[in-house]
Amino acid sequence: MTDAITNNAIGRTEETPDDQPFFLYLAHTAPHWPLHTHPEDIARYDGVYSNGSDATRTARHETVNDIGLFQRNWDISARDADVHPWTKGKNTDWEARKMATYTAMIDRMDQSIGRLVAELKSIGQFENTLIMFFV
Repeated sequence: MTDAITNNAIGRTEETPDDQPFFLYLAHTAPHWPLHTHPEDIARYDGVYSNGSDATRTARHETVNDIGLFQRNWDISARDADVHPWTKGKNTDWEARKMATYTAMIDRMDQSIGRLVAELKSIGQFENTLIMFFV
C-alpha cells in the first residue's frame, strides 16, 4: 500500500503543469495494523529486537547520552506500569518479529518519501516545496 500511494503521488506530480503550483497530501497508512511489508525490508531487521524492548530502549537512551545529542544527559524514564518487563513475556519471539516488521514498515515509508523527494528534484520543484511530517 505504501508503494501504491507513493506511485500515485509521483504520477500526480508528473501530470501537473510546470507553471502551476500544486498541493499534494501524501497520507501513508504505514505503520498501522495490519503489520506487513516487503519480506526483504523485514529481513534487514531480523534479530534486531531479539533482546527485547527493555534492552533496545536502554541502548538507545545510552547512545543519545553518549553522543551528547542534548545539552545534558538525563536518566531514563520509568517503564510504563502497564507494560510488563520483556523477561516476563510469553511470546517474545513473536513480539520481536512484530517490532522488526513495524520498523520495516517505517523504513519502506522512508524509502517512499525519498522517491517522492527525488521526483520533486527531477522536475525542478523540490526547492519550491514545503514538506511537513505529522504523526
